[in-house]
Amino acid sequence: MIFKYIDIKKILDKYQHAIEGNVNDIEFNYINSLDINYDKNLDWCSNLNVAEAQNYVDKSLSKVIILDLRLLNFVKNYDKVLIFVSNPKAVISDIAKEIFLKKDFIPQFDVIDSISKNALIGDNVTIGKHCIIGDAKIFDNTILYGNNYIANNVEIGKNVIIHFGSVIGGAGFGFIKDKFGNPERFTHIGKVIIHDFVEIGANCVIDRGALGDTIIGPWTKIDSMVHIGHNVKVGKRCIICSNTTIAGSVTIGDDVWIGPNSVIREHLKIASNSFIGMGSVVVNSILKPKKVFGNPAKELRF
Repeated sequence: MIFKYIDIKKILDKYQHAIEGNVNDIEFNYINSLDINYDKNLDWCSNLNVAEAQNYVDKSLSKVIILDLRLLNFVKNYDKVLIFVSNPKAVISDIAKEIFLKKDFIPQFDVIDSISKNALIGDNVTIGKHCIIGDAKIFDNTILYGNNYIANNVEIGKNVIIHFGSVIGGAGFGFIKDKFGNPERFTHIGKVIIHDFVEIGANCVIDRGALGDTIIGPWTKIDSMVHIGHNVKVGKRCIICSNTTIAGSVTIGDDVWIGPNSVIREHLKIASNSFIGMGSVVVNSILKPKKVFGNPAKELRF
């Protein structure tokens, strides 16, 4: 579906804004995220550095870009429509909320009503008692034990096992400030995609992406009481032990072992075949395979 200026005008009118370019050229299908840049998407940048913002605009594939109002008259691009607003992140959150967010499925409840009529359930799927399933896709031979909550925009592959009491696809923990300086949750409209043969322990939380997706690669095994934040990408055959917390937008390669009670800071990259020892606090990216331990986590050779 193509959205135009008329679809976002009421949102823009809530903020101070200025538009450079023809409003009739404003067309987009979705919103770009940190790892997605399509020419038919709405793009945005909150960077206040003029040179860096100009470089971002020049490199973006998008034809419509939202920027901070303080960059008006400093950042130029005559082939694109530039929308300067007083709070780019808040505007993007509002656009996501008003145009793309589908409200989470909350049954009113009898057990018979706890699965959305729009859910797509494959063959030989086992669903335990008191599960709540929104507009999700669950493929063949998957097992959901009781008391799981599977939100909208979740795709679960074949032969997946999810043990009791997990929440898959809830909104991530990301906030912006409103005009009074109060924290307001940034709208999360991304997916959780769980590939084939993944196993997830009891009482885990996997947040949906903000604008992109949270992805768990095939054959990865996740122990109980693990929290995986929004936009995290986990590769193949990873082992994630209990009580681990992985903050938002972390990218983890294949065959990574993460010990119990570990914490990985947001926006880091963890190379394939890395080993993170128990109780480690990872504050820097691991760009080649290493064994790290401690707080802060450091490489040990043995």
